Amino acid sequence: MELETNPPSNFGFPGRPADRAAGSELSCDSRYRSIFGQLDVMIDAMRRYPGHNQRDGLRRLLQGMRHHFGAENACMGMVGYPDTLRHSFQHQSICVNAAVLCHRLARSQFLLPDELSELRAIWLEHIKVHDRAFEDFLTS
Repeated sequence: MELETNPPSNFGFPGRPADRAAGSELSCDSRYRSIFGQLDVMIDAMRRYPGHNQRDGLRRLLQGMRHHFGAENACMGMVGYPDTLRHSFQHQSICVNAAVLCHRLARSQFLLPDELSELRAIWLEHIKVHDRAFEDFLTS
């Protein structure tokens, strides 16, 4: 997994609010950047063009999330990470949240940019808590 520490506090996406606590560093790989990039583009489009349907973008995002989580779950299993079950449940929870939004869009229901922002915030919290713990396990 390609890891890099991002000195900016916004995962390299200009104009986004700070995503890490002061003084802490957060690592992410290209898959994180891809997912956050997709979310940021969709959030921006929804704010610029209210009512714009992001159904296809959200489907692609969900597919990318499943791929990312599948690879991470496999890696946790390979190294015998002791908190794999709880971490994997978090992955499922994030996917369910995204799938609910995707289902609403498929039924032509309106989605607010803040709902995608909330999904983004859930991802950030997952990275800060669960992925950080996994990273610490790998480096210990």
